[in-house]
Amino acid sequence: MRKIICFHNPEEANGCFSNWYLSDFCVKGIRFSSMEQYMMYQKAVLFQDTETAEERRFDRKEWQGQNLLDFSLMCVRTALVG
Repeated sequence: MRKIICFHNPEEANGCFSNWYLSDFCVKGIRFSSMEQYMMYQKAVLFQDTETAEERRFDRKEWQGQNLLDFSLMCVRTALVG
């Protein structure tokens, strides 16, 4: 039987593998504080939501993307707009 390693919450065991673990890094000159911040920024960019992308880019505290438009809504809006 294999051992399962859980890592959802940054403050728990193996938390350094969580998307919310605070770890500064830079991609194409843009600084991010966690992988979650980077993924939410990229999701906003993908759906051409520049306002949210800029908010995510400068939001340096730990966050979980709660202000980002719902992913399904973004898919529908993108499909309707083109």
